[in-house]
Amino acid sequence: MIGRAKQCLYLLKDYEQLSFIVLVQDILKTLSRMKAELLNAVVSSLQRRFKCVESEKVLQAASCILDPREWPKDTGELASYGNEELLLLTNHFAQVLDRMGCDCDAARHKEWPSAKVLIKSLLPGLQKDAWRDFFLDDHRQNEYKNLLLIAELLLVLPLSTAACERGFSSMKRIKNDWRSSLSVDSLHKLLFISIEGPELDSFDGKKIVERWHSQRARRVLL
Repeated sequence: MIGRAKQCLYLLKDYEQLSFIVLVQDILKTLSRMKAELLNAVVSSLQRRFKCVESEKVLQAASCILDPREWPKDTGELASYGNEELLLLTNHFAQVLDRMGCDCDAARHKEWPSAKVLIKSLLPGLQKDAWRDFFLDDHRQNEYKNLLLIAELLLVLPLSTAACERGFSSMKRIKNDWRSSLSVDSLHKLLFISIEGPELDSFDGKKIVERWHSQRARRVLL
């Protein structure tokens, strides 16, 4: 809109229409002020929304444990790295871990020091997938069974906004220029199907069609 107003102002200058020029300039100032107010409101809203993440010790500790790329390279620093965070996590999730049969002492004092050395010895490109490889390796699952119970619990925590970004991408695909009049309720249902629904290859639409057809009489097109 601001771009079109500037283009209009540029054209009006050629015809020396002073009154229209002043009008368009006022419109530009108003639009610029509205744009600034909108952006400030969005930034303030995001800061309020994610303020707790910056001060949430559990999320910070989980991020510290799960991302080997952030671990120190120095052997001395690596030996003590994450010990306090792992203690905080095991205390926070003590009841859940106890029901899962996790030996937290073994995880902290035996498995965690060994896992740090093993993961950090990998090539940088392999470190990011180290936990996944641990889950897929039967030997590692047995050797680090208690630590992997903790990691499995931490991996469900939302440490990033990737899920939100995927939701926005789905919304852009669904509510495009040809479907801009979708109601909020319809958009919500379509988004839920897109994000949580089954893959198209495994979806059987026959039951849906039969239900839709049985709701009321349908006109047959010849």
